[in-house]
Amino acid sequence: MNFNSPIKTQIDREKNSLFWAVDAKNFFASSNIISETILQSQWYDQREAQDLLEQHLGNICVHARKYTSYYKKLLSNVLIDKKRGIKLSEFHKIPILKRQDIQDNTKRMHSKHPKMEIGATDLPTSGSTSEPVVVRWARCSYLYTTILQERWYRWAGLDGNKNLARLYSDAPKSKGNMGNFSNGWMDGFPKGGYATNSSALPISHQTRWLAHIKPNYLMAYPANAVSVFQYAEEHKLDLSSIEKILTYGEVLTPDIKNMFEKKHDIEVIDKYSSREVGCMALKCKNSDLYHIQTSNVYLEILREDGTPAKEGEVGKIVVTSLTNTSMPIIRYEIGDYATVGPKCDCGRGLPTIKNIMGRARNMAKDKNGDSFWPRFHSDDFALLIPVRQIQLIQRDYDKIHALYVSDAELSENDLEIMHDEIQKIFKDNVDISTERVEFIGREWGSKFEDFKCEI
Repeated sequence: MNFNSPIKTQIDREKNSLFWAVDAKNFFASSNIISETILQSQWYDQREAQDLLEQHLGNICVHARKYTSYYKKLLSNVLIDKKRGIKLSEFHKIPILKRQDIQDNTKRMHSKHPKMEIGATDLPTSGSTSEPVVVRWARCSYLYTTILQERWYRWAGLDGNKNLARLYSDAPKSKGNMGNFSNGWMDGFPKGGYATNSSALPISHQTRWLAHIKPNYLMAYPANAVSVFQYAEEHKLDLSSIEKILTYGEVLTPDIKNMFEKKHDIEVIDKYSSREVGCMALKCKNSDLYHIQTSNVYLEILREDGTPAKEGEVGKIVVTSLTNTSMPIIRYEIGDYATVGPKCDCGRGLPTIKNIMGRARNMAKDKNGDSFWPRFHSDDFALLIPVRQIQLIQRDYDKIHALYVSDAELSENDLEIMHDEIQKIFKDNVDISTERVEFIGREWGSKFEDFKCEI
């Protein structure tokens, strides 16, 4: 992308500033400036990247302290240099923000800046906990979301002239549930078709709709994509037009990825994002690692004692939005766990995540009170017994309740196989109960959980 000297000057001027100008009269120019800055920053070395990060963190802290009543006191003693920003060692002293803190202080977290918050939008989210949180998004945050969405498409190697279908929970309703259609889903490619439909519709309807419209690409939640392809195989519906699948909103397990790539010869490209802060990480095709999108967020992976996890260690994710001026989100414990990744061989300086594990409530507990990640996915069972969905709920250290969806009641032999496979997940003996249901719904926020711990 070539830029003339005025835009290049603007990029240089804004490089060390957090809040790139979002010109209400020329939104496209603002997008160009931010896009080019993001493009440049991915190649920074560690020292240059940290210097820029400390400037950005300092800017968001100064803004939050000055324009929100919530952070005014919380950040009153934080040391921030006007030019260099805030040292990471100082930033890490800021208390971690919990979901309950946002719920209790939502209005106090809203910025009172007279201009930056024009056009801000409230976005409700509750993730997998069903506890409502409403985050106010600035226009700049939405602009970043759009730019990083396009980066996702380009990293995935998509052709914008081809057709993309998306299944998601918030899809607008259409007459007869036949979906909505438009052109130009990717910037600069006005001929590519974009079709959307609801993931809340029966799997049969979603699958037949996809077989009818024959998209080249599919964007969907991982578990939803699996269900669609299982239904298509069972009912001999043709989904061979789908070349690639873009997944988000749920944990993409290695089993799901391998199933699509080996069985269907379909590449799967994942994105890690949330409604609270937008895009956090994108899969790299070179290494299969997730690159943290440092232009949008500062993402920490911490041990339980609050110290940074090292490469290969699993820790809880704490994230700071670098773009949301309307409602600063600083050191927010989002509820997910991840493994710290190594440096990627693609040459980008962006830090990496090796694996995204899921939420704390997706961890099992043994009788000693220790937590562990159960090596389980509902698709594993579908290979052994005739079930469409299965969800395990740990109600006590030695009690597991299994919900399953199937066309008919399972035979005694199938139930015995199910019990044996569930028992393999736990090192101690567990009491297993089963229940056949018509459908296992997603939590509000579109996340499907194979395993839930209620202890």
